[in-house]
Amino acid sequence: MNLFFSVGDYSSELYAEKIISDIIRDIDGRIFVIGGQVLYDLSKKFDNLIFWMNSVRYSAVGFWENLESIPIIYFNYLKLGNHIFNTNIDVAILFDSPALNLRLIKLLKKKEVKIIYIIPPRSWSLEFTNTHKFVQDNCNLIIVPFKFNLKVYKSSNVFYFGHPIVDIINKDLQSNLDPLSLAIFPGSRKFEVSFISKPVFKNIEELSKKFKNIYVSSTYLTSKYISNYLKNYNESIFIEDSYEEIVKRVGLALAVSGTITLKNALYLLPTIAFYKVFKISEFIFKNLVKLKVDKIALPNILWDYEFNMGNEKIIPELIQDEYNYNNLIQTINYLIDNYDTFNYKMKQFRKIFFEFSPFGTIQRISNLIKEYISKL
Repeated sequence: MNLFFSVGDYSSELYAEKIISDIIRDIDGRIFVIGGQVLYDLSKKFDNLIFWMNSVRYSAVGFWENLESIPIIYFNYLKLGNHIFNTNIDVAILFDSPALNLRLIKLLKKKEVKIIYIIPPRSWSLEFTNTHKFVQDNCNLIIVPFKFNLKVYKSSNVFYFGHPIVDIINKDLQSNLDPLSLAIFPGSRKFEVSFISKPVFKNIEELSKKFKNIYVSSTYLTSKYISNYLKNYNESIFIEDSYEEIVKRVGLALAVSGTITLKNALYLLPTIAFYKVFKISEFIFKNLVKLKVDKIALPNILWDYEFNMGNEKIIPELIQDEYNYNNLIQTINYLIDNYDTFNYKMKQFRKIFFEFSPFGTIQRISNLIKEYISKL
């Protein structure tokens, strides 16, 4: 029995690492993986875990935003396709990253590989789309992260256990509740750091006059891009690669919208989420794809769709034209002035979230995978 794990982002790597570590000793065969540094390091611990390539380094958001990376992404896709066609794979486990995994489904189906999709595309949406139908029709098991996803994915092969993030967080950690110590989470991709977070970095000296300390989150994927912006930063601005160290030191955050906003909410860290794509992408999403989005931050989506607590945004969002430095400062001031209210919302959110996503979610997902494999 040979398995293939496809992971395209850092958060999913952490989930995949735990699942692989749990099932690998029960597999009479090999596990092939694509991912990032976490899974590469894991592959050094097991002889039957083979790391094929780094898929996290070139994880994509949109087409035009990643135009300069298209040649190498395409080359890696051809290389991966060659691996798949020349390897006996029984089951593929895909994590999130629809830009990568929706294409892989087509390749895998040609080889009659069984497919398990964990955190399938558009898990933030209540609208059933062609993407949902494609996944539902072509995957053998679908494991959704939120209970409201069961209103969209309705087939008998869909399972909900909770969100796996509950099993990778430090349950004793929380922010220091000082709104004058700021964290900046500029994203985990080059585009997010270089384009989306640019207004923040351009004005970081001005921000440093407002805050006692500023901690900028850096990863092995983004460190060189962040360093380019912060070559001559002052003594109150720190670059930090440990998420937990940042959270312990701050009471307010700015973050490119993504899983980080959910993580921050679980650590009681009030966050302003921001996001921006190229104008051409915005046009395509609105007019061609007909994508309807009234909120982007996971805490706001869950507050409404999952918890049924209402349509209010429990963390502020700045999207597209709303996202500029003047609006950012106004939103920061509003959050600081109403800090106790936002902090109370974080506490409510955390309490309800753990009721919906109990600890042990990753083990339950792992058990389902092992059960499914045992029956093949």
